[in-house]
Amino acid sequence: MKTIKGISMGNDDTAAKQEFYDQVKPLIERSDVINFDSKAAWYKIHFRIGYWGIRRHQKRIFGRLGRWRDTHTMVYLDDDHCLSVEPPKCRWWALADLYDERITVWRYTKRTFSDQEMEVMFKAAEELIGTKYDIGQLLDIMINEGLGYPNVLHYSIFDAAKSRKVCSVGARMAYEKVRKHLEAQGDNSMQRLFSTFKDPAWALRPNVPDMNTQMRGVDIEATAPGHFANSHFFDDEFELIAEFDHGRQIYPSP
Repeated sequence: MKTIKGISMGNDDTAAKQEFYDQVKPLIERSDVINFDSKAAWYKIHFRIGYWGIRRHQKRIFGRLGRWRDTHTMVYLDDDHCLSVEPPKCRWWALADLYDERITVWRYTKRTFSDQEMEVMFKAAEELIGTKYDIGQLLDIMINEGLGYPNVLHYSIFDAAKSRKVCSVGARMAYEKVRKHLEAQGDNSMQRLFSTFKDPAWALRPNVPDMNTQMRGVDIEATAPGHFANSHFFDDEFELIAEFDHGRQIYPSP
C-alpha cells in the first residue's frame, strides 16, 4: 500500500483519504477524465446558480436519460497533478483530495497515450495553471439559454480573454493539444473530440446546438462536462471506468 504524499498524520481525514486512494488508484490511469456531480451550500448562491445553468444546458442537449448532472471536469495526469480549471484560478489537485466528492472516471477509448504524448498533455495543462477562471463563459451559457438562444455553441458574450477557460474546456484543450502534436508529425490517427455523430438524426433535434446540424462537431469553447459523460452520442470517445460517492466505490462493484 502506498502512503499518500502530503497528508499530515494529524489530519482527521487521513484515513478516509488513504482508503479512497487505495480504491481508486488501481482503477485510474493517466489522461483519465474525472467528472464531478457537485453540491454547494445553500448560501453559496453564485455556485448554485452556476450548477443550475450547467445542468439545464446539458439536460437540453442530452435529455433526461443522459448524464446531465455533472458540473466540473478534471484531467488526471498523476497522483499529485489533476488539472482543475476552477475559480479563482486554475490549479492542481492531488488525487487523494477528491475523496469527499461524487465523481466518475472516464477513459479515452481511441488510443493509449505514449510517454511523449503524455508529456504534451502535461505541458498543455501546466500552461493553464494560474490562469483565471472564465466565469464570463459560464454566464454566457446561462444568458444564451435565458434569452432563448440554446442553439449557440460558441459563447462569446462575456469571454474576457482566450487565456481564461472553464473546467471542461480546459480538459478538452489538453486532449486537442495532443491531437495537434500528432498532426504536426503527419499522424492523423487521432480525431477531433465530439466531431462524429453516431445518430445524425439526433443532431437535427431543435434542442441540440445548431452547429451540430452542420456536422462540424462541438466547438472547443462549448465543451461541457456532459460531453465526456455522454460520448455515446458521438463516437464513444470515453467509457465509464469508475464511480465514487464521497469515498464509497459505486462502480465497478467492489
